[in-house]
Amino acid sequence: MSDRDIIKDQQKGTFISAAGMANVETAVGEIHEETFVFALDADAAVTERGIHIKKACRLKSAVLTPSTGLAVDGTAFTTTTVSKRDGAGGAAAIAATHTTNSVGGSALVAFVPKPLTLSATSANLDFPAGSVLTFLVAEASTPVTPVGRLTVTLEYV
Repeated sequence: MSDRDIIKDQQKGTFISAAGMANVETAVGEIHEETFVFALDADAAVTERGIHIKKACRLKSAVLTPSTGLAVDGTAFTTTTVSKRDGAGGAAAIAATHTTNSVGGSALVAFVPKPLTLSATSANLDFPAGSVLTFLVAEASTPVTPVGRLTVTLEYV
């Protein structure tokens, strides 16, 4: 059990008697999370961009909210990826992804949040202190990457 887990348990005990709290577990969890927003401001692929992770955390969610839509297509599609890098030049480990490829993908609809699929590999969701969280949008052929925002929420562990 980590120090943060001990603190969370203590906070749950403190807040359990707080009047009007519908779900103490959720409320305490939200105290220990942070959300980053990446801008997708151009109708073009987005090269890999990163944020230095200062404290150990776990990827909780990644949600793409496009301002324009994009249909599924087998040859002209986008793939949005959130990855973990070790901060020392190592390879990326995919933490979450979404594609508009007609093989396994889904369309993007303007102003409809689209959750990325989190990796089934639990270790890919864990970001140690000093690692780097990155995102990118790759294009196959000539689709137009929708303008929008990618919201990434991390829970500190």
